[in-house]
Amino acid sequence: INNMSKYRKSVIVNVVRPTKPLMLGDFSKIVFLTNEIDFDIKRYTTLEEVKTDFGATSKIYAGIEVFMSQADLDGNTFAPEYFCIAGATAPDEDFLEGLLKEQFYGVVIPFYNVDFLKTVQLWATRNIKFVVAVNTNGKTETPGILKESDRLLYMHGDTTINPLDIYGLQAYTFLQGINGRWKDRRVLGAEPSCNNSTLRTKLIDNNVNFTESQVGFNAVTSGSWCADGTTHADQRIKIDALIYAIETNLKLLMIQEKNLTMDGEGIAKVEARLQRVMTEMTKQGAIARDNNRNGMFRVVVPSIEDTSELTGLTVDDYINRVLRNVNVHFTISTEIENIDVTLVWHDEPLTNK
Repeated sequence: INNMSKYRKSVIVNVVRPTKPLMLGDFSKIVFLTNEIDFDIKRYTTLEEVKTDFGATSKIYAGIEVFMSQADLDGNTFAPEYFCIAGATAPDEDFLEGLLKEQFYGVVIPFYNVDFLKTVQLWATRNIKFVVAVNTNGKTETPGILKESDRLLYMHGDTTINPLDIYGLQAYTFLQGINGRWKDRRVLGAEPSCNNSTLRTKLIDNNVNFTESQVGFNAVTSGSWCADGTTHADQRIKIDALIYAIETNLKLLMIQEKNLTMDGEGIAKVEARLQRVMTEMTKQGAIARDNNRNGMFRVVVPSIEDTSELTGLTVDDYINRVLRNVNVHFTISTEIENIDVTLVWHDEPLTNK
């Protein structure tokens, strides 16, 4: 009798607002490569695990020690969820393909191998990865290879020195996701790779980044430019993230929808999903904000009543089932890397007018 007296709703609805970003994939994951030993890619979370596999005297151990000791100005150490290490004494394309069994975006190459870098460039473009590599040839008149690459950031190094700054930098870049800052980052526990004005000029001309002593800090990164000399690391990474977010979310939309029709209803769903993606990417920091802090983007989809080849949908589009003329206009956010300040000296007292 008591059980029958209890009333229970036949339908219970719980409202859950997901907090996971719409952007799928993780742009904060890194794989560090080494040419000291042949070693299949493996995940790590602690320095002790690296010591067990490579030994305390290895270059990769010394580098990871610097990587895992970076901290903010309040002393908070940056802790990656995980990172990967892989090794090959003679790295080639097969080695690179074997890396893809793990999830990562950033690739750090602390050694200089010209032939391997040529392979890396094509592989990174094909698989949407971003590479940071040591370049020991940046001080020459003709640095040679890959000056056209926008997926490769060079860091100056010396053939006789383990480039610890290239390890430490990643705590401030990849670990911060798509908002990592690549210029003016201090690197604890590493010596500057350049404190010579002549060398500095040559490296800048050759699009090779470096660290130097600045304003009381020892090793501070002095550039973010990619090997092509026009693209900056943060821009390339944000574009990759944006492309990935749009591709994955539209693919999910087509899978999830029972019938995504090429009409006023289906096209509106595509527009709504793109609006959500771009709004989320604004929150993630990839899209610039206007003076009202709104994302500077505009989603344009074709009207079902527009049959123009340039702006609408044609008969062939319906036959081929291709939704064309979907445009997303946006202004990408970009880092402040130089500040020009003008001091205006007034002899007379200033007023508020």
